[in-house]
Amino acid sequence: MPYCAALDMAALANDVLLVSVGPGETRTAVIKAGRVAELAVFRPGQALGGIWLGRVVAVNKALGAAFVDIGLARPGVVAAADLSEGQAVIVQALSDPHHDKGARLTTAASLTGRLVACSPTRPGVAVSRKLSDPDERARLSRIGKAHALPGEGVVLRTHAAGRDGAEIAAELQIFREYWQAVQERAGAAQAPVLLLPPDPVGRLLADHPDIARVIVDDAGAYAELRHQYGAMVERHVSGPLFDLYD
Repeated sequence: MPYCAALDMAALANDVLLVSVGPGETRTAVIKAGRVAELAVFRPGQALGGIWLGRVVAVNKALGAAFVDIGLARPGVVAAADLSEGQAVIVQALSDPHHDKGARLTTAASLTGRLVACSPTRPGVAVSRKLSDPDERARLSRIGKAHALPGEGVVLRTHAAGRDGAEIAAELQIFREYWQAVQERAGAAQAPVLLLPPDPVGRLLADHPDIARVIVDDAGAYAELRHQYGAMVERHVSGPLFDLYD
């Protein structure tokens, strides 16, 4: 198990993500060239990216929308006129609640990593438009089609360029495990219930593909992140990470 017992700013010359887990919040910092480039705090009640088993509390057919109770202060809204009041439905948050508005929701959940975005219920294979080389686009498209399951959608992201099929398949398999867990929890639960928590670390890694190391100061978070992201994740064992900046 890789440990990072001590840390100084000189050691953070390359892009690093720091993750500090404390009571009631998770703080993250993206470090670029030894400086804090982005700082964020995640607290309960934030929704973006989380997946719930919600219950439809109202349907507005004129707007083509349904209001879904996911257990937060206000129902979220999903563009789906075919839902019925009282129906239980798996939804993912596309935004956090804002003032007097609930979260925007979708019934087409997507799990996004560094290499791929996997849509378990929306089939098709696509390659990021940011990749312009036609040969690499064709290669990634072949990999995606070879590894996508029937009914599954796969988007090959920019950071997948140059990666082999085994790496891409490994990330897809992790997302399939997550989705299987979501379905099992949904089958045994009463709505509303959170099935898969929001993943602020995953969003940051997706937004900053040059990050080479993730350093986390919590054992549970370390185990989960290590499972998903492998050797790039290290455990800091000399107190809270953010003491470095206080």
